[in-house]
Amino acid sequence: MERSIEIDGVKHRLLPIAQLRKGSSPVQFSDITVGKQVKIWFAGYDFGNEKFVTKVVMDS
Repeated sequence: MERSIEIDGVKHRLLPIAQLRKGSSPVQFSDITVGKQVKIWFAGYDFGNEKFVTKVVMDS
């Protein structure tokens, strides 16, 4: 299943191995909802204009 997250109008694709966390606790993708504050980390490589997200951390 391909997942993506949109931040400030820019859509980013999550890698299948992406870590999803709230503080130090793991969360499910469904726990991330519109309006939640998050920080994202990128894989360090991209294809064209697309960057791949490896980690999403929600504010606790």
